[in-house]
Amino acid sequence: TQVATEDTSNMLRLRISDEGPSDLRDVIEGGRVFHGKPDEATLEEDLYSQIGKPVSPEALLVPLKVEGRSVALIYGDFGSQAASPIEGDALEILASQAGMAFELALLRRRKGSG
Repeated sequence: TQVATEDTSNMLRLRISDEGPSDLRDVIEGGRVFHGKPDEATLEEDLYSQIGKPVSPEALLVPLKVEGRSVALIYGDFGSQAASPIEGDALEILASQAGMAFELALLRRRKGSG
């Protein structure tokens, strides 16, 4: 499985191991939000080497779904700040709305090219 950041001017691709349990893979395949401490060597080796390791290991992983499948993974952490409560439900709703906007754009593109 590959994951890329949404910013295409500085795309970051992560390879997620197919062996053993994986919070990242569970979010992508299951389409569910994860909030907690992800147990991922991928984050340590690839992501944190690019963006820096956060003070708190707590992170939020939100799948962006289009037509029922995860097409992107939104990652968030607290950076240099201590962890604090988040509105996970609100972020999940926002990601759902973004997915619907992508679906609408895809539908319009298909309709215009057909």
